Amino acid sequence: MITARLVLTLAAFGGAVAYGSDGSSRAGTLGPTVCLSGDGISNYVLNQLKSWVSDATLPSTTGLPNVSPSAVTVLTDSATCARVLTAYNSILSRAVTQFYVWQVGPFYVARDTAGHRGDRSAYLVLDSTLKKAGRYLD
Repeated sequence: MITARLVLTLAAFGGAVAYGSDGSSRAGTLGPTVCLSGDGISNYVLNQLKSWVSDATLPSTTGLPNVSPSAVTVLTDSATCARVLTAYNSILSRAVTQFYVWQVGPFYVARDTAGHRGDRSAYLVLDSTLKKAGRYLD
């Protein structure tokens, strides 16, 4: 019998816990949950997003809202980071623990460290309820 495993990540004590469908836990299996920031990638994308959201011709396929550039920030709050990470992993069927998140008004833009397609980076856009709002390639 194949037992389906449901992986949930929780930011408890600075780490993550994986839970199986049988209720068993494997504390620390996924490692610490980290929103990366303060490096060249986070700063580059922050500036790129600020430019894009103020552009009236922003493609609707990105899912990004048109907001003031001042409403675009690098996410560093660990509790919100953990919530976004849980949604990100669920939507993309991944188990990443370190990734980048930018807040764009009430939305979030996320990218894990392996989020590349060839020479381009793939980003997931989540709305305020953490549902997929769009995707785009940089």
